[in-house]
Amino acid sequence: MKVLICGGAGYIGSHMAQYLAEAGHSVTVLDNLSTGHRDAVRWGELLEADLLDPEALERALHGRQFDAVMHFAARSLVGESVADPYAYYANNVTGTLNLLAAMRRHNIDRIVFSSTAAVFGNPQSDAIDEDHPKAPINPYGASKLMAERILADAATAYGLRSTCLLLQCRRRPARPRHRRGPCLRNPPDPQCPACRIGHRQRHEGVRR
Repeated sequence: MKVLICGGAGYIGSHMAQYLAEAGHSVTVLDNLSTGHRDAVRWGELLEADLLDPEALERALHGRQFDAVMHFAARSLVGESVADPYAYYANNVTGTLNLLAAMRRHNIDRIVFSSTAAVFGNPQSDAIDEDHPKAPINPYGASKLMAERILADAATAYGLRSTCLLLQCRRRPARPRHRRGPCLRNPPDPQCPACRIGHRQRHEGVRR
């Protein structure tokens, strides 16, 4: 498959690029390098573009064909989202909408969206599954839930096929041959309930 990884110069995105390339897929990374790292793009071409710049996004996609998109390009700090919600709604909602519109223009109908456990808000139990009520308590979680709703509406209207990954900020070692070490957000963001519960589970030895 030919896969476009948005945010592929970041920690999770660059590991996904490595995984897909080593599995035999063709990988292209799209990143504005605001928080990503140029030297992390070792598997596939780097296209520098910002999802908030529709013209740059269009130039990046012009003349290229992709079977699917993986979307990891997001602002992701809970505390920062409370202090600057406009930036989070712009990047995580408007940016996602720009990407989806560009995908439709270029006949790309599959996307994997990196969401977050923050869409659930305050956990009602230690084990959170997809049936847990979604009630985000901060702009970061709210912005991701808005994007999930857009994906659902796009599926109904346009036949878009999407999968949402509900990620939690856990520290993991890098894959072999990968120069980027683990995410530095450890201990987890104290304003993120899902991070707090995951941190407690690790220290209490709870397996999920």
